[in-house]
Amino acid sequence: MQFNVNYLVRVQLTQEGRTYHQKRHVEMFQNLIPYRPPEEDTEGWSRWHLWELMQQFGPGMAMGCPLLFHTVIDLELPNDAPNQEAK
Repeated sequence: MQFNVNYLVRVQLTQEGRTYHQKRHVEMFQNLIPYRPPEEDTEGWSRWHLWELMQQFGPGMAMGCPLLFHTVIDLELPNDAPNQEAK
């Protein structure tokens, strides 16, 4: 299947991930823009464009480091997304 980096994914942030997200925001904006945590549903899932998830959490992810979000993610395919096998 093909998956565009602009498509949405859903993840469950860990507490470490929530803290990391807030810290990055404060470092980047120096409190000029108030921090707003990601919106989560009742089960703790938040929605991100794949590119945004990579931008926000990629620098903090490495083997052996605490998880910033759980390893199972949901892919949200738009109705018009191509359904082809990955090559």
